[in-house]
Amino acid sequence: MSTIKVWTSDGNWSEGVDGCDKVHLMKVAIMIERDIAYENCNGKWLDYNDLFNAAFEHPDGTITHGQIHHSGLQIDNKTVDLRYLLDDNWNIDFKCVELKNASFFKMRLSTLRKMAEENEIMSAVYNELIERAKVPEKAPKRFFLLFMFSDE
Repeated sequence: MSTIKVWTSDGNWSEGVDGCDKVHLMKVAIMIERDIAYENCNGKWLDYNDLFNAAFEHPDGTITHGQIHHSGLQIDNKTVDLRYLLDDNWNIDFKCVELKNASFFKMRLSTLRKMAEENEIMSAVYNELIERAKVPEKAPKRFFLLFMFSDE
């Protein structure tokens, strides 16, 4: 298990939270972001340009131009780009990303909240991380959390 600290809105690292392995945290976040991208694309596998920067036709016939999905995930300040992790069937190849030796991880607050909603067993730990971050009451929609992992 890792001890996980989160950067607070006060500009300090929180006290450590135990009970969640860092690899688990990152894998689940990547899976959540994959699921969001899948929903955004109506389950259709598109090439990189279509998936991330495209004209996207919605079921009502309207077209959205621009970025369809951007997870914002980062490991050690390097973007986790879903296009390199997903195959044509939306399966994730975790061998394409270094998780075990990571020291820092960044994800959207909304992703961690979704993780807490979907996993009853880990919900308390995920919510503790959110609480320790001291998220402002009026946090923007794309509010990010930064985590630091202790050596195992």
